[in-house]
Amino acid sequence: GNQTKELLDKELANWTRKKMAEYKRVMEIAQFGVELSVKTQKLLDLGKKLEILFSQGLKTIIPRALQLLLFGLLLSGFWENKPHDVMKVEVNKILEDYRKGPFFKEFLTFLEIEKEVKRIKNLEELKGFTKKNIPEIIKILHAHP
Repeated sequence: GNQTKELLDKELANWTRKKMAEYKRVMEIAQFGVELSVKTQKLLDLGKKLEILFSQGLKTIIPRALQLLLFGLLLSGFWENKPHDVMKVEVNKILEDYRKGPFFKEFLTFLEIEKEVKRIKNLEELKGFTKKNIPEIIKILHAHP
């Protein structure tokens, strides 16, 4: 129940903080125009994508389940090889769809997602949950251009 929620939120917050700190560090390195390692490039990409999630999320109050789903998509590599502008469009589409309603009618009813999310204890489980539901999410993204 509530303890599960707190554990997951804490783990997500810690992971996010750590990644954002690494991102800021590598941003400084990147300014010098040096050759960046693949690892550094990946960190930059992830940091930028986290920023996209935060900027999208702040414009609107979204339920925790949906927030977790968005972070789950990032964690599970859904946006790994996609450009930032594509991710922005997709995040917006998911949020729009949520606001208009069809998202959860096509997907799981919102309560089902809420129920499932309540059982998730850590980031690994969040990743697994999201991966399992990626086909549904892809359907939503392709449903209405």
